[in-house]
Amino acid sequence: MAHDWALIRLQDPLPVKPLPVKKISEQAFVQEVAVSEMARAGYGADRPYLLSVHRGCSAGAAVDEPGLMLNQCDSRPGDSGSPILLLRAGEAFLIGLSSGATFEWSANTGYVALAGLGASAASFAEALTNARATDGNR
Repeated sequence: MAHDWALIRLQDPLPVKPLPVKKISEQAFVQEVAVSEMARAGYGADRPYLLSVHRGCSAGAAVDEPGLMLNQCDSRPGDSGSPILLLRAGEAFLIGLSSGATFEWSANTGYVALAGLGASAASFAEALTNARATDGNR
């Protein structure tokens, strides 16, 4: 899952400012998260045309596999590929992607995410930097 990401080059730039990608080392992760808020935003299958955001969730680097990030952000089927964000002082940084989650189903609540896993920004930050250099930093 550390390599479950793709870069897409658009023919024309979008009129929006992209979020900065923040690569956080395993050693710095706990400190970074302690002074920030975590969030996951996505378009789940239950509301495919309405953005859902879970603020105040948690994430951490997977210790045994570089480039993986664990998260405990609420997600629904269809949220694969949604960004894991670090929010601090009015700024947002992309720190990873949620590729999959384990769910529990009950008749009262429907699907409830137990844990998520995906690529950390450490796994794709260099590829993004190289792509921007090739594209002239557009």
